[in-house]
Amino acid sequence: MIFTVPAIENLATQRAQQLRGLLPTALAFGVLEPQSGCEPLRNLDNDEVLGPSSKHYTLYVPHASGEPLNPASCLAELRTLWPERLDRYKATEADFISGYNEFLQGLVKERLELVGQWLQANTARFGEHSEVQGLMRAFKEHGEDMKGSTLLCGSRCSSCGLLCLEMRRHEGEHDCKTTHRCVHPCERLMDHEDVDMDGPPSCGLP
Repeated sequence: MIFTVPAIENLATQRAQQLRGLLPTALAFGVLEPQSGCEPLRNLDNDEVLGPSSKHYTLYVPHASGEPLNPASCLAELRTLWPERLDRYKATEADFISGYNEFLQGLVKERLELVGQWLQANTARFGEHSEVQGLMRAFKEHGEDMKGSTLLCGSRCSSCGLLCLEMRRHEGEHDCKTTHRCVHPCERLMDHEDVDMDGPPSCGLP
């Protein structure tokens, strides 16, 4: 089928507007319709599947479909995905926060690459149309906001010497998300009654 220039212009405008409406949901979940079975991202022209068919993790993006997302809740869920979080006391706090942020930013990068591929597949035939360029600018702006919402604070905890795992520029006190008690073996064995255990007792001090 041969389209005239006005027809191509109309198709480009309609496609860009359609994708712009779906963009927040695609960025947040990596799928469409996450509340009703999850529809994978597809090439709208040939129905080629471009992404996963299930939601693996949720990133905070305003105006995604379903219940409004909470940035702190999204970050809390993402933090649980890093296996090395359990090895916090085996590294310096600076290295721990750096590794955590690298992992979280990697999740954002993975999602942006997926959604970028989806946008490219569905707009390539329209070239540099103004509506398509506007869509790509919106995609870039969302991406910067997503990176910012997954960066950890890294300031000193209000209750101990560890570093805060809340998001950057959060409200309230800094929180390292631990018990704020020392987990290392105690060096003052004379202060403990249970020194006959297999190993030295944990310090337990703030």
